[in-house]
Amino acid sequence: MNPIALPRSCSPKILESGYAVLLKQTGLLALEGDDAVSFIHGQLSNDILYLDAASARLAAYCTPQGRMLALFHVWKAEGRIWLMLPRDILPALQKRLQMYVLRAKVKLADESGKQAILGVGGRRAGAVLSRWFSTLPSEPFGKVENGMGVLVRVGDAFGAPRYLLTVPLARLQEVESALSAELAMCDENSWALGDIEAGVPQITLPVQDRFIPQMVNLEQTGGLSFKKGCYPGQEVIARSQYRGTVRRRMFHAYMELPEGKSPAIDLNMASGADLFDAAGEVCGTLVMAARRDENRVDCLAVVRLEARETGTVHATKADGPALSWMPLSGSPVETTS
Repeated sequence: MNPIALPRSCSPKILESGYAVLLKQTGLLALEGDDAVSFIHGQLSNDILYLDAASARLAAYCTPQGRMLALFHVWKAEGRIWLMLPRDILPALQKRLQMYVLRAKVKLADESGKQAILGVGGRRAGAVLSRWFSTLPSEPFGKVENGMGVLVRVGDAFGAPRYLLTVPLARLQEVESALSAELAMCDENSWALGDIEAGVPQITLPVQDRFIPQMVNLEQTGGLSFKKGCYPGQEVIARSQYRGTVRRRMFHAYMELPEGKSPAIDLNMASGADLFDAAGEVCGTLVMAARRDENRVDCLAVVRLEARETGTVHATKADGPALSWMPLSGSPVETTS
């Protein structure tokens, strides 16, 4: 068996070529039982009833006020519904969902300790994954599975496909060894940078209960269904959509830093940090950030539209680095009911 390379922060050039990341901060919540599909369908912003075995979906879990508590990748496998989400919010989300089970025949289980999750991407990723999967998903949010595990294609980044691979923990060393023989082993900052490029945010503890789904463009990336029945927050979300009252939106931005400076020293780059307009007033929120190189930090930021269009927006403090704007590369995804 090949030795496993230690993960490192990888450059965009490496990420374009081919890489793998062990996603230690990501967990899995599984639901099973006769009522599992109908139960979770009634809780999430997207249609789960019509989710087939060859697809995955984005879906938000919201408060009754329409604010997001989680953003899941959702798929069906092995007779269960699988929800992928950050580990820092999983226990509280599991407890909250359990409160609404009542008499429904549903069991929820944290499977994070039994399954490993890897992110695999770049031009060479498909050739490596083909050793385990004879057919790869041809489009984002396609899914395949076999005895090895589950493979979900997510939003592309760096001009190449990206995949989520879940395997039983007992097979992790074997899979990591095979991947590291062909691809660069990168750290989780590298995967976060890909999420930023794809325009798909990670809703972690600091930004829970901060945004309605449209603020993070979820209706454009296929995470909202306006045809399904009721779910928590649906009335607020639908009213915002049809009345056009969303005044804040998520954008891909970057900050250039003085040479040799670390943002950990000069700035609080954590999720949830404030953004400021030219007048020094808070005008937005940093959703997530990742280092691109020594002198640049990329981020997803929810910003008041007027502030972005009419003036300079500064990161984390009124005289902080100015944000420069990038086009979001995530492609709109249609879901059907």
